[in-house]
Amino acid sequence: MKRDLSLTFLTQVIVLIAGLYTYRLARVKFSDIIFADYALIKRNTSFLFSFFFFGFSVAIPRYVSIFRKESEGSEGSVLIFSTIFILSISVLIFLTGLSLKGEIAYLLFGSRKYSHYILPFLLMLTGMLFHSLPYSFFRGRVQMVNANLLQLLDYALIPVVVFIYGKSLRNILIITGTGWLAVSLFVLILLFFSLGSEVSVGEIIEKGKILISYGIQRIPADFGLSALLSLPPIVAAHIFSPVYGGYTAFAVSLVRMVGALFAPLGIVLLPVFTSMVKEGKFNTVRKYVTRLVAFTTLVSIVGILIYFVADSLLLRIYLGSFKDELLYATDIFISAAIGYNVFVALRSFIDAVYFFSINTVNIVASVILLIFLIGVVWMLHPSFNATLIILSSPLYLLGLLTFFTARITLVRFRKGDVRIR
Repeated sequence: MKRDLSLTFLTQVIVLIAGLYTYRLARVKFSDIIFADYALIKRNTSFLFSFFFFGFSVAIPRYVSIFRKESEGSEGSVLIFSTIFILSISVLIFLTGLSLKGEIAYLLFGSRKYSHYILPFLLMLTGMLFHSLPYSFFRGRVQMVNANLLQLLDYALIPVVVFIYGKSLRNILIITGTGWLAVSLFVLILLFFSLGSEVSVGEIIEKGKILISYGIQRIPADFGLSALLSLPPIVAAHIFSPVYGGYTAFAVSLVRMVGALFAPLGIVLLPVFTSMVKEGKFNTVRKYVTRLVAFTTLVSIVGILIYFVADSLLLRIYLGSFKDELLYATDIFISAAIGYNVFVALRSFIDAVYFFSINTVNIVASVILLIFLIGVVWMLHPSFNATLIILSSPLYLLGLLTFFTARITLVRFRKGDVRIR
C-alpha cells in the first residue's frame, strides 16, 4: 500500500504542476481576459462533472472492491452498467447544451458572449466523465499503476502539449476534451476485452440498482462540494465582473489543487478501508484515521503559513505580473484550504463505512450556509475582499463537520457497532 500511496502522490503532484503550468500559459501566451476565461471554464466543468457522474467516483471503486471477491462477472457488470449510464447522460448533455448555448453561457459565465465556448466546454465535460469510468474501476481493483498512468496522460500530458501548440483557447479546449474522450474510450475497450467471464443482463441490472442507490445519495455531496468551490467565482463574476470571477476561480483552483495533494489518501484507501471494515479490522482502521487527521492538519497549517510569507514572490514567479485583487483572493481562499483538506483526507473513510451518505449531510449543511451568505453579499454589496472572506467561510464548517463525523465513527468502532453493506 505504501507503494500505491507514493505513486499516487507523485502522480497528483505532477498533475498539480501541469495544471499550474497551463494556467501560466493562459496568462503569458494570451491575456488577463483569456486567463480569467480559462479559470472560469475549468471551474464550471468540474462543477457540473460532480453532478453528472452520479456519485460513481465513490460507488464504482467501493463496489468493485466488494464484488470482485464474488466473481469477475460481478465487477464486470459494474463497468458495463456505469458505461452505458454515462454514455446516455453524455448524449443528453450534448443535445441540451448545443440547443441552449446562450442560456447556458449566461448561467455559467455571466454573459451570453461566452456561447462560443459551449462546444469545447461540453467536450471537456464529457471527456472528464469518460476518463473517470476506467480510472474509478482501476481504483476498485487497487490497480494504481494503471490508474495513475491514465491520470498522467489525460490530466498532465495532453493539456500541457495542447496548450503549448494551441493557437486559441477555444481550439485548445476542443482538442483537450477530444483527447480525453479518445484515450478513455480506448482504455474502456481494453477493459471490456479483459473481463474474463460472461455477464448476464440480469446481473448488470442487479448491480446497477446497487450502484444507483449508493451513488444517488452522493450526488448532493459531489454537487454541493462543487457548489462550495464554484459558486464564489460565479457570484464574483455577476456582482463585480467576469475578470474578478476569473481571479476568484483561480484562487479556488489553488485550493482544489492543494487538496489534490491529500487526495491520494482517499483514492488509495477507499477500497482498502471498505475491505478492512467488512473484515472487522477496526483497530487497524482507527490507527490509519488518527494518523490521517494529524498529518493533514499539520501539513495544512505549515503550508498556509509558508504561502502567506511568500505569496507575492510565488505569484510573480508563476504569473509574471498580477493585480492586487488576485493576490488577495488567493490569500483568502488558501487560508480556508485547511477545512477542505480535512474533508478530502477523511471523506473516503466515511464513505467506506456508511451506505447512507453522511458526507452529503455535512456538505449540504455547508452549502446552506453558503447560500445564506450569498444572499447577504447580494443585499449588502461589500468589497471584493470582504465578499471572498464571507464566501470562503463554509469550507471551515465542512472541515469541522467531517472531523466530528470521523471521531464519532471511531467511537462506534470501539463499541463494535459498525456493519458494512
